[in-house]
Amino acid sequence: MNDPTHPSDNITFSVRYADLLQECNGETDLVSYMLKIHMHELQIPIVIDPLSIRSDTLEVMHGRLTSYTYPPTGTTSYIWTPNES
Repeated sequence: MNDPTHPSDNITFSVRYADLLQECNGETDLVSYMLKIHMHELQIPIVIDPLSIRSDTLEVMHGRLTSYTYPPTGTTSYIWTPNES
């Protein structure tokens, strides 16, 4: 049975840091937090420490998170892969 809290497929998304910075009203310290919020909305099990929202460490509760940056466009793609069952 498919458990929505533990997706079985990879989740991939791309983001431009300039867009995140704009969402944060230019507050560079909050860009990582906004990125984590977007990941959480996509059901990526990202660790968000409410006492340390300025932390730029990206850690997932399970699975693996990888990223690829494309400098010409300023875009970074993230791929979350769940644990193998």
